[in-house]
Amino acid sequence: MHTPDLDRPRHKPAPYGRGACLSNDRARTALSYMKSASVTIRLDAKLERELNQLSRQLGRSRSDLVRDALRRQFALARFEQARRAMLPLAEAQGFLTDEDVFADVSWRSSSIRTCSSARSRPAGSAPT
Repeated sequence: MHTPDLDRPRHKPAPYGRGACLSNDRARTALSYMKSASVTIRLDAKLERELNQLSRQLGRSRSDLVRDALRRQFALARFEQARRAMLPLAEAQGFLTDEDVFADVSWRSSSIRTCSSARSRPAGSAPT
């Protein structure tokens, strides 16, 4: 894919040696291959300290941590959206609370482990 803005320097390049600036050309080239976008966010002092500290502790860049946090937030939002969509269907099957789901999953899991999965019980009923 041809990107004229990235291929054409916006300024006359400085000669090599003293005063040469190669980083701008390299950055534009790298970005054309990475297909990434930049986002600027404002952090309060406490959040910036926590981000810097975690970055040092984990040996990961601040950008990597922010990308990971965004991915996790998007996954959480998708999960919550799916949960809201499934709620009426679950309630129709007798699952009224998270505990009902956990009890059923636990019962099914223990049935598989003990090879007694032939036994069935209605959804939402308490395990025996």
